[in-house]
Amino acid sequence: MRSGIYTLQETLTAESASILKHSLGLARRRNHAQITPLHVATTLLSLNASSLKKACLKSQQQNINHNHPLQCRALELCFNVALNRLPTSMIQHQHVFVPSLSNALIAALKRAQAHQRRGCIEQNQNQNQQPLLSVKVELDQLILSILDDPSVSRVMREAGFSSTSVKNNLEHENHHSSSLTNHNNHFLSSYGYGNYGYGFGSVLFSKPSQVYNHFPLQSCKEDVKLVFDVLLRKKKRNIVIVSDTVSLTEGLVNELMEKFERDEVPNELKKTHFVKFNLGSISLKYMKKEEVEMNVLRVLKKKVSDYVALGVGAVFYVGDLKWLVDGDYGDESCYNHVDYLVDEIGKLFCGEEINN
Repeated sequence: MRSGIYTLQETLTAESASILKHSLGLARRRNHAQITPLHVATTLLSLNASSLKKACLKSQQQNINHNHPLQCRALELCFNVALNRLPTSMIQHQHVFVPSLSNALIAALKRAQAHQRRGCIEQNQNQNQQPLLSVKVELDQLILSILDDPSVSRVMREAGFSSTSVKNNLEHENHHSSSLTNHNNHFLSSYGYGNYGYGFGSVLFSKPSQVYNHFPLQSCKEDVKLVFDVLLRKKKRNIVIVSDTVSLTEGLVNELMEKFERDEVPNELKKTHFVKFNLGSISLKYMKKEEVEMNVLRVLKKKVSDYVALGVGAVFYVGDLKWLVDGDYGDESCYNHVDYLVDEIGKLFCGEEINN
């Protein structure tokens, strides 16, 4: 497989080959047996000057209802969660492990090569300066083909993005376009992850902090109302709150907690408790599997079981999710605390392990 990847790189420009190489490293760190279009998309979004990220921002600028400067951060979170759902290799690799290319990624690369070749034919109809055999896939063409992949399109759609709109922006990119402006609109988008069943239910974007110097009463009321609206749904009620400052997020959470304490909640939530269980403060990175089970999961399961036994509901606040997307997953062949904890918490809040 190693020779196959290096042979493939010969058909890519240096920039495209670099993206593929970093995607391979991402798959290896997560102990994934294959490199998929999801790995490539995640790698592209992680770059500050990524043309994909710029096209995503531009597509949201054109849609006033889904426009927020932090939405790309949430899109990165969506792709990280999607990667967490991919199966990991069960083999303990004693030597250097090189993931193989998935069928979906091979198909995307073939599409990119075909489009690149077709473009060169059209461009060289009048002057044939570059032999077609030496045509290499450029980065923009690679991105367009990755966006055509169903798994990538699904994650983007569920996070509030349109692959078609992003592709159009890439194809008609205007280098002199004005920078993205901040709007005062809220954005609330529901998304799940296919058959996984316990993905995040909603993403709530709070207003940009530059509009005000403190947490405003009116904005807080609007955000709280949006959270309550989601909690009253029958499905997809798990919420991720995204803001450009920690103080805004904490302000909203504190207001929610006070609402529950004062019983100033909708009738359907009168028998619901607000529970702070801050995972962000736990040194998960340095915990062994047994320690995670003892110090985190057992305590969390006990709290859930207690509320179930009382016949009341509970809203669990798990704190900052930075630990979920910090990109540090340890040795590729070792226990992955992030994958394990996300999977177990997902099962717990789907009711699969409440009786354990």
